[in-house]
Amino acid sequence: MQTAVRSLLALCALSLLAPAAVHAQRQARATLEVVVMDQGTRQPVAGATVRVSGVSRPVTTDAEGRARVAGVEAGARLVGVTRVGYAPARSMVEFPAGETVEAEVLLPAQAVELQTLRVTSWGRRTALVRNGFYDRQRTGMGTYFVREQIEAMRPMHLTDVIRRVRGFQVIPKPRGGGYTVVSRRSVNVSGTSMFCYPLVFVDGVRLGSDALDFVPWHEVEAVEGYAGPATIPPQYNPTGTACGVLLLWTRSV
Repeated sequence: MQTAVRSLLALCALSLLAPAAVHAQRQARATLEVVVMDQGTRQPVAGATVRVSGVSRPVTTDAEGRARVAGVEAGARLVGVTRVGYAPARSMVEFPAGETVEAEVLLPAQAVELQTLRVTSWGRRTALVRNGFYDRQRTGMGTYFVREQIEAMRPMHLTDVIRRVRGFQVIPKPRGGGYTVVSRRSVNVSGTSMFCYPLVFVDGVRLGSDALDFVPWHEVEAVEGYAGPATIPPQYNPTGTACGVLLLWTRSV
């Protein structure tokens, strides 16, 4: 009888602790409060989309250019702001646990290219011409996908596209919560799996591997993948990595 009573008391104690633990976990998450303005006029930009890596739903700025993103896990997160008519802004931001991070984002105005003007008479998009995509594609050193090929794959996620890039593998993250990309896997003398993580560039800017979770596949104009160190374009290998490089070009540029 005493044992049963003790068990009942223990269960009651756990039931009281569980909500407290959940509350503490929620308290540990951070919040982003951002105001988005036109870089030239310093006027608020309404209708801009704000995304934070690890947060499933983006938010939109109000008439005063303000937006609030709650429930951000602590640590370095990729923050992106996009709006038609403006160049996109992306940056890695450190979120301390339980704190609110305030940010001001200035978006430079950008002329909107109509679809008929984005394609040259050779079927080449001017943005990809400018960033050298077609020049690199002609070398045949990597794997290259353009928008039409990506759409034909009918992917659910950007990693579904990366699975088809020669020399790369998509594997579950070691601690759960999605997938990550590696160029190869080896086993050391102790029998532990060692992974080789490629560098990731979005629109020419080097970002963390979180970018693959952050960039929606339908916003991607082209993908380039270079698995071997000898194939990587020198300008995209600042660290001399042997783990390969992924280049993502979005439709915003």
